Amino acid sequence: MQEPDLSFVEPARRAEIARRIAEVEEYLTAPGPAAAERAAARLGLGLSSFRQLVRVWTRSHRAEDLSGATHRRSVSRRPNAPTMAQLSLIRGTEASMPDDVLLEKVVAQVYANAESFGAPMPSRPTVRAYASSFRRERLAGVPAGSGVAIDHCAVDVLVPWKGKAVLPIATLVLDLENRGVLGVALDPVRAGPRTTAAALLDAVSRIEACSSVRADAVPIEIERDGRPGWDELFEVVDAHGLMRSGDEAERLPGGLRTIRLLGKNANGVRFKARTTHRKPEGRTGEGFASDVEGALQFLRSRLIPSGTGGPLAGLTEPVRTALALDLKRLTLD
Repeated sequence: MQEPDLSFVEPARRAEIARRIAEVEEYLTAPGPAAAERAAARLGLGLSSFRQLVRVWTRSHRAEDLSGATHRRSVSRRPNAPTMAQLSLIRGTEASMPDDVLLEKVVAQVYANAESFGAPMPSRPTVRAYASSFRRERLAGVPAGSGVAIDHCAVDVLVPWKGKAVLPIATLVLDLENRGVLGVALDPVRAGPRTTAAALLDAVSRIEACSSVRADAVPIEIERDGRPGWDELFEVVDAHGLMRSGDEAERLPGGLRTIRLLGKNANGVRFKARTTHRKPEGRTGEGFASDVEGALQFLRSRLIPSGTGGPLAGLTEPVRTALALDLKRLTLD
């Protein structure tokens, strides 16, 4: 059997989904009631659940379509959806606030407005979900700035570290002009100049050769901390058509910009800004830990559209080639 494509399956679920696919494929070589019962028992599933698994797999052959391939939050059991008046209040409050304000502040203002009107409101998760949806709808296509920015944020996938499963730190190249992600790098311990170089290399390597060139330098915002390695990275950035800005701080950005731009959950990737600056032992989780490359493949498949370069596509091809070579050297040093 050809190895199934697990790119869109959460890393923590890949081993189990691969096991389910293998059982289904084996069953399909000699199907029948007795074979179905044996396969269901080996998987710990009821017979009806196993038959549903077979139906889904034979119909699409996409691992991500199988039950359990992705994490699903428990949903509210409240029988009533928000009323039109409640939705109008949420939408109006969200639209009245700055584009980059944290969503929690929007939610707080919704409840403050509702209290002043004496209006009941649904649960906080429901209000937050609708406010997030209304914001995405309102800001679709609206630039959040010029060029790109570097941010670092813990992400809710698991990778191994010293015998434990931990949430790694993602370094992200954010496309401010199109509100997206252009490149990603991961490290189980912390972000720094090496992960920043790796994320930029990921972004530059995706640019198509026929991309149009922009007349001006591409702005890039990078904040640094006091650790070594930044000066060499900045020399590379400054030498290759990027106009750098950013300050030195006691610690690197921790994901708030990512959440303002993309939300806490972007296409199934959950950002955990509150845990970014914890040590690895403070970011442990339960479940299957994928290797870093597998986790990185999952994040890229969910966050980065194919064939995109965003503002970085404005660099000429010779500049991009030279930049990529220098960035690769920094990731290997």
